Amino acid sequence: MHLSYPDYSLPRCVEALPTEYRASILREAQPDQPPVDVDEHCLATLKGHQFLLEIADIAGKPMFMLKPGDGLMGCHTRQSIDCYQEFNAIRTKILSRIGAAGAGSASAVH
Repeated sequence: MHLSYPDYSLPRCVEALPTEYRASILREAQPDQPPVDVDEHCLATLKGHQFLLEIADIAGKPMFMLKPGDGLMGCHTRQSIDCYQEFNAIRTKILSRIGAAGAGSASAVH
C-alpha cells in the first residue's frame, strides 16, 4: 500500500470485527449484530488517527504518547491527548470487566 493512496479495505475490516467476534469468540451460530450504541460487547468506537499513526511509526511511540518534540504541530497535539483519553477509557472498561468476571484485582494491572 502506498501512503498517498487511501486504504479502502480498513473500513470493511472494522465493520466485520463485531460479527467475527460474535462468531469466533462467543460461538454464536448466526450472529446478529446489534447497533454499536447498544452492543454490550463494544468497548469503544475510536476516531481515525491516521496522521498520528504515521508520526508514531516514525517516532517509535504509541499514538497516545506523542509530544510536540516528536513532530506534532498545532491541533495534532490535541489529537494525541484525545487518543490517550480514548485508549485510557478502553483500558478502564477492560479492567472493570476483568474485575467483574472475578479474575482478580484490576488495580494490580497498570
